[in-house]
Amino acid sequence: QNPNHKSSSQNGSPSHMAWFFKVARGWAPYSKEQSELLEAGFQRFHAGQKEPVVLDQWRVDLEQMIQYRSEDPSRSRAVKREGPAAPAAASSLAAQESPPKRAKLLMQLVEAADDELFSNLSPEELKLVSDRLEKLQAGCVGRMKAALPEKPSGDKDLTWTRCEFSTGHGQALHSPVLFTYARLFARLGNRPVLFQIRNSEIINAEASYNAYKLSYCDGEVEDQLIWPPAPYHWSEDGEHDGEVKLMPLAQMEELRTSCGVKADKDERPANEWFKAVLQELSSVMQQQVEEKKAAALQQAFEELEDCLADYFNYLPDKVMTVGEYVAQHGAAKAAT
Repeated sequence: QNPNHKSSSQNGSPSHMAWFFKVARGWAPYSKEQSELLEAGFQRFHAGQKEPVVLDQWRVDLEQMIQYRSEDPSRSRAVKREGPAAPAAASSLAAQESPPKRAKLLMQLVEAADDELFSNLSPEELKLVSDRLEKLQAGCVGRMKAALPEKPSGDKDLTWTRCEFSTGHGQALHSPVLFTYARLFARLGNRPVLFQIRNSEIINAEASYNAYKLSYCDGEVEDQLIWPPAPYHWSEDGEHDGEVKLMPLAQMEELRTSCGVKADKDERPANEWFKAVLQELSSVMQQQVEEKKAAALQQAFEELEDCLADYFNYLPDKVMTVGEYVAQHGAAKAAT
């Protein structure tokens, strides 16, 4: 046997590496195929090729060790590799420097005066610096968000981390539209969720509409819709959002199970449990809205409270509108 030969486990073969991305409570593994792509990119990176690894809509920056959305670099999260150390032949200075030294360099950058930083840089060099700082900012924001502690709420199954506010613009048939958004990042049982409210102000019509939804959440990204049940979407004009449909009791029971909330430890029927969850999400967000003085959203909570007061009194056997439910049960009563 050749004494210089190394087994695949010694030389860092992709099949022996494990790659993970940061989630709210720890780390989640990439799939086997994604880990192999990341490991191949890792080997190329330490051979001097600095391109990010492409994973569908994500890009993985192996210098900062973050993944970010290709269309929105501000949406990022940390990644890590478990396995042998980087190849000894790493050619870049950054790869040879220890983490404490890199951290010291970053703090020197923070503390330096503008004249020191920019005095001798050409326009081309300034462009490189600008691009690098943009990536650094995205990485810092992603790490700060990932490090936010979870806060308890009034419901034992619900914790939350932060509430974000933003505005946007749309276009109704004859009027511009101003959107105001509130996004509450939370955890329901063991599942990360995103609760959102959107206020749509139709400028020329002097009208305002509110819409609500609760979804699962993948890091910073909205995932599968929970409530109102599908099909439901927010329209681009704000006037014609989908009608809020009734949610069958079976779906609420599936939700509770999916979130790891055991029914034997909570004796409430699933509809009462889910109603309390939505009310608590609304209460937490309302507190944040009041602190931020987001006046456009104030009316939304009264409307949501009115909606929830009656919503859970209807328990259809499938997803349907209130009108369909009333028609169905009215016909059933007439038949008897």
